[in-house]
Amino acid sequence: LVQGHLLSIAAGRSVQAYALMAASAAIGLAIGHEIARRWASRLPPLPGSALAWAGIGASLALASAHWNDLPEFFGAYMAYPLVHNFGAREAVRGTVCALMLMPAAVFAGMARALSTRGASSPAGTATGIALHAAGGAVGALAAGLWLLPAFGGILGAQVLTLIAVAAAVATALLLLAGPETAGLRPWRLPTLGASLAAGLLAWACGGWPLDPAQQGAAAHAFFVRQDWGRTIDSAERFGDGLSTVTVSAGERPVKQLLVNGRFRGNDQWTGETQTQTAFTLAALLHQDRRGSALAVGYGTGLTARILKDAGFQRLDLADADTSAVALADRHFDSLNRGVSRLPGVTMSDLSARGALRAASKAGTAYDLILVDEPALWFAGAADAFNREFYQLALRRLSAQGVLAQRISLSRQAPSELLAIIATLRESFPQVSLYAMGSQGLLVATADRERALPMTAALARLERESTLAPVLAALGRSPLTLPNDRLLGPAGVDVFLHDTGLPPVFWASTDDNLHLEFGTPRGNVLDADESLKGNLKVLERYRGVQGASREETR
Repeated sequence: LVQGHLLSIAAGRSVQAYALMAASAAIGLAIGHEIARRWASRLPPLPGSALAWAGIGASLALASAHWNDLPEFFGAYMAYPLVHNFGAREAVRGTVCALMLMPAAVFAGMARALSTRGASSPAGTATGIALHAAGGAVGALAAGLWLLPAFGGILGAQVLTLIAVAAAVATALLLLAGPETAGLRPWRLPTLGASLAAGLLAWACGGWPLDPAQQGAAAHAFFVRQDWGRTIDSAERFGDGLSTVTVSAGERPVKQLLVNGRFRGNDQWTGETQTQTAFTLAALLHQDRRGSALAVGYGTGLTARILKDAGFQRLDLADADTSAVALADRHFDSLNRGVSRLPGVTMSDLSARGALRAASKAGTAYDLILVDEPALWFAGAADAFNREFYQLALRRLSAQGVLAQRISLSRQAPSELLAIIATLRESFPQVSLYAMGSQGLLVATADRERALPMTAALARLERESTLAPVLAALGRSPLTLPNDRLLGPAGVDVFLHDTGLPPVFWASTDDNLHLEFGTPRGNVLDADESLKGNLKVLERYRGVQGASREETR
């Protein structure tokens, strides 16, 4: 579990990456069992267990010394044409998982097999297996609830290394203090020597903390190291991974918030921040009501601040990555102005679905749900893009409610975009798509009056005095925002119709997990070329909007 957490930071969080981790561990355990079985006649259980524990300690120690080298390892492959396809990259990722996980798993498999083999009866063997299963469950709970939160990944692995070495030394000493048995005598000194050698290796490899600057390079995603500047703060949390705040060099240093090396926002009122502002305001073009809103995905807190300044009486915020939220509130106050602590605002550590389920229990109906989740190729992120999520969101919206969701238009195959739009259209009769830079915003509603940008909503944006700083930072008039609408409801319907298949065919669900398995493949695509290709496909349907860019109500 500890090594899996570290690999999720250093090797990726796609469903394929987790499958490679699980496969490496399972194969290692199987190999360890087979080694113990083949050596059953030559390796007694007691010295064998000591050697296995020493092997676990040595493997964990060696891995601890190399976690920070993995970004360089992934980045070094960019010069090789072979890794410009998905299969080759996953082969490299699988090799990394095997090198970091499999040695310790082999020795763990040996330890398990040897300890149960020493039983003198079937009942004793069954008891040993049951104790191992219980120990595995307790160990997983202890690692997730105590070890990782208290020590972090690498230090947690070093604590486990010390436990393994201590178990090896204790077993070796027990062997030395035991009776002079002919079968055990030849194993005494080798066992003690291996245990002490593992201890020396653990001492030599200790003291390597996880380097946030190295891990923030995120070379595992695109096999290219990304230089975000100097790391000034970081937070590591089991389940979330590693969140960092960096400062770029230059005359005007810029702070960036990264989650597992993926960009989540900066404090510069141009570029990405302007785009994020435009997306939030574009969602408000479809909603002039200001009752309650839910924003999923906190980022730097800018979206939440805009919604609060827009006048929503109740604002619920949800982000499962509490470490990133803490860093955002600590370093990006110029953007969010402490919105998470304002009256009428609640913050929860729930996922998108978790927040909607909580709203269901409370009977809350939202006028606006705005979803800005992390990269879709992260394992579990597709939960907010599947049919079941959209059906739940529809039930939690008021009759005039609007759902807005940010998506990427680059490093995504047209078929994946089609799946997202088709899945959303299954639940919502009115769907529009805005395009700004390499990002898109889907706006969906069941209310025909809010299917298109509303004159009343635009007028409300302009007269909200609290929004004046945001509108000034936008860098253009909010009157231009409707021009960014690439597809209206009619355009979406024709786009889906032209596939020749009903939307249900393309839909991603909790059963088929189309997006969960498909979107990681987009990481091998060139960002600019994939963006151009997707826009070229979608542009064909822009004119289906009727009055097109001037079509406002």
